[in-house]
Amino acid sequence: DVGESTRDQWSFEGLTVKYKTDLGTFISSSTWFHREALDNEDGTEASQTVFGPAYATPPLGPVYLPSPAPSFLDLTSFTQEVRFESSFEGPLQVILGGYYNHGTSHTGQDITEPVVAGQPGYIQEVPHASNEVAEFGDVTYAPIDAVELSAGVRAASLQFKQHNFWYGWINGGTNDVQIAHSESAVTPRYTAKYKFNSDAMVYASAAKGFRNGGANSVPSQCG
Repeated sequence: DVGESTRDQWSFEGLTVKYKTDLGTFISSSTWFHREALDNEDGTEASQTVFGPAYATPPLGPVYLPSPAPSFLDLTSFTQEVRFESSFEGPLQVILGGYYNHGTSHTGQDITEPVVAGQPGYIQEVPHASNEVAEFGDVTYAPIDAVELSAGVRAASLQFKQHNFWYGWINGGTNDVQIAHSESAVTPRYTAKYKFNSDAMVYASAAKGFRNGGANSVPSQCG
């Protein structure tokens, strides 16, 4: 009867600063996010079912070994964006900006019991760090009030590092895998709008999407 429990704490802060000029508005947006979670499960009965015969003590019968199985998460992310939104006189407007994100996380699982030959059952830890830097721009042209044409592009560069660590006799020993990866992408977007009146509009949009990759790694015994 290991006590099962869950704790999940979130913290989110943000700050936006705007500076308006005759040519347009400068905007800075900063956010910071932190999450810390712990989930403790009771693995006693599962351990007894699988490993119980090795711990049987006749004539008293099998011995139940308390087997807590906690999993944890510790995640932090910082994001910064700066941009300029124009308010020019005339049909041409622009948006220019930059983006930065840095994130770290540490996840893991700990199944200590049952201990065999001095080794805990299974322990896993996965620290991870990532960075993204991007620049973006958009140009809008409105030759008349009813028509608006725009073209934009975003160029991003991403990197991440991850360290996978497994330990314990269930895992068959110790494994240590480190992964590093980087990639970049350029994603354009085009839109066209036509306004019939203040209540009706038609538009067309075409864009290229991108989603950064991740890492999948397993102990060498599973390879």
